[in-house]
Amino acid sequence: NLGTGSYGGNDNPVSTVIFKEDATSFKIYATSETIYLSQIEVVYEKPMDYTLKVGSTGWSTLYLGLDATIPDGVTCYTISSIADETATLTPIATGTLPAHTGVIINATPNTQYTFRYKNNYGGSEGISNLLEGSFNDTRISGGGYVLSILDGVVGLYAAKLTNGTFLNNANKAYLPASAVPASLQSNGLRFKVDDNTN
Repeated sequence: NLGTGSYGGNDNPVSTVIFKEDATSFKIYATSETIYLSQIEVVYEKPMDYTLKVGSTGWSTLYLGLDATIPDGVTCYTISSIADETATLTPIATGTLPAHTGVIINATPNTQYTFRYKNNYGGSEGISNLLEGSFNDTRISGGGYVLSILDGVVGLYAAKLTNGTFLNNANKAYLPASAVPASLQSNGLRFKVDDNTN
């Protein structure tokens, strides 16, 4: 048995199914009536979340598949534009990191933060963003820029290519080379946040 079900009849058409943790499907059997399910809602008993460890620079990247609450002390930035070898970072002010939205994160160095999933997919429509990302370790073709540090300066640096691709780690964001105008492509891009350039 994957769970229990009940049917309230035509006057009270309510079906309830209680899932066990390992349930992947279910069936409801009826002896004399046909039961039609108009809506199925899955509620997770255990909260899902993603834990991000911010390293010694205080900067990181993130890419998640569900909307998530941005923890206190964390600022999530998208890249809205690139000019003069500088990427302009725009903070997300809503308190929610939309699903499928690559972001650059600034927070307290050497600290872990928990992004609590909202169990829905609101998408990133309406957000100006040049960053992309991947859910798994993925080889990216076409070149790009990844968050790194060089000579003590944190920035987006050209990814090292192997056979025309670079590795983007799971749940990490990157800037595809195609998002940078050819005349501005270089070994690295600085950050500009509120008119302050790193």
